[in-house]
Amino acid sequence: MLVSLNRFKQFLDIKLDNILQDDLLNFILDQSTKIIENICNQNLIESSQTIYFEPTTNKSYAILNFKETPLEITTSYFKSKCNINCGEWTEIDICEIINLNGIYKIIGTNFTTDSYYKFNITQGFEIGDVPYDLQQICLKVATYIYRSQRGGQGGGTVGINSKSESSSQGLTYSASYTSEDEFYKMIKNELIKYTIVSC
Repeated sequence: MLVSLNRFKQFLDIKLDNILQDDLLNFILDQSTKIIENICNQNLIESSQTIYFEPTTNKSYAILNFKETPLEITTSYFKSKCNINCGEWTEIDICEIINLNGIYKIIGTNFTTDSYYKFNITQGFEIGDVPYDLQQICLKVATYIYRSQRGGQGGGTVGINSKSESSSQGLTYSASYTSEDEFYKMIKNELIKYTIVSC
């Protein structure tokens, strides 16, 4: 999640030792993070993934990545071509990464067209490193959803999906949101610098 439970409770002026709504609040924070990640077209919380690269005439592999977060290759492999699922992967030296205006390129001087390449990469913010403005946006979205759960003024729907989830206490929480909502449009505008578009 982009914001901790305690930070959200302080924002709502809920005492930290009041745990009656913790399941609901955790669900709302998780949902808010997913809404923001959907808008940004990227995982913002640290995650790992594997990418595959089949060189043609290129000596680099471009990865779209949100502009203000790091990307790290943890391991790199290659294997001779026959089929992507056959043969053994051999670990190679980690390739160079360069950042060109938010597009990361993996550079390998020894990429050959007769091999497949595989990279394990890690990208995203650790929760303690989430920028302040991004935390504030998450708190806005979470508060909006919280008010809608309670039927309060200013509550409503936001985003591009719907979801329901059962808590450990047997209660079911749901959040629905629409891309036509004015609040959603405002949040989308605030997230421009974290949003990746096709290029």
